[in-house]
Amino acid sequence: EWLLVAIILACLGARTVASLLAPLNDWDGICVWGLKAKILYYDTIRTTDYFHNQEMSFSNVPYPLLWPFMYAWVCAVLGQWDDQGMMVLNPLNLIAFAGLLYFTMKRFTSRPVALTVTAIMASLPPLLHYAECGQGDVPLMLISGASLFCLFDWMQRRSLESILLAAVLMGGALSTKEEG
Repeated sequence: EWLLVAIILACLGARTVASLLAPLNDWDGICVWGLKAKILYYDTIRTTDYFHNQEMSFSNVPYPLLWPFMYAWVCAVLGQWDDQGMMVLNPLNLIAFAGLLYFTMKRFTSRPVALTVTAIMASLPPLLHYAECGQGDVPLMLISGASLFCLFDWMQRRSLESILLAAVLMGGALSTKEEG
């Protein structure tokens, strides 16, 4: 079990360090999420012409805006636009998902199995790539996964709070990415 915990911590730690060392470095991260976040940081949806001007449509893919809002929020908290500082979101989302996955699995199976599944998730190469390049897939995974975990809880206990939270979270997934 300690080896599995070490794998999980090493993978999540490596992604956190890698995310904080490099700014946005992926086409979608820069052109879809980062550009919109920068516009939202320096302006508002109501006052900017970017989201409504047809001449800007070549760079304005009609994706939902939750992820750019999250980037702009982090930069607002930091007090300045910071391509590297805002990258803390994906590792935090990945760490939160690892915790949710482990504790949900722990309710249905033994601790070694839950740790194994979490270690496999934490070490998946595509997931590790998306965590450090600013993609919207990691928050989509977190929100959709949390909704699924709430749905599992509802199926077990028939708790009204769980099904309502699952519905709210799936609404958040719709606001994160078109694939939501």
